[in-house]
Amino acid sequence: MRIVPYNGNRRYKYYLDGYKVNGKRKRLFFRDEGAANRKLAELARQQRKEGQDGLDIPLDLRVLAAKAARRLAPFNKSVLDAAEFYASHLERESNSIHVSDAIEDYLKQQSASGVLGTPSARYPRTDWPVW
Repeated sequence: MRIVPYNGNRRYKYYLDGYKVNGKRKRLFFRDEGAANRKLAELARQQRKEGQDGLDIPLDLRVLAAKAARRLAPFNKSVLDAAEFYASHLERESNSIHVSDAIEDYLKQQSASGVLGTPSARYPRTDWPVW
């Protein structure tokens, strides 16, 4: 990033060139060189800090995050949105049981309470049709 004199508008005498936000170039305009220098120093500190934080993340994880972000971009969702959604899905799934296990438990409870028995014991009907 650098400070460049600006001749296009009388109100602003300088602008910051080389500043990017989300991959897009953005120019910041200033009335005096002192304000431009302060902003340049602030952005340089922020860039160094975020650069160090980025280096603390392993390379393979950064590559996976970039691929995931590209995959989610058509849906206007972020990697954090996807992680939140998937984590809640896994939490719900960990609290559920298989249908076969639920049926087995139900049948055990019913037979223990004496509700289950032969069909004729459950439905005492004497006029069954004869085939």
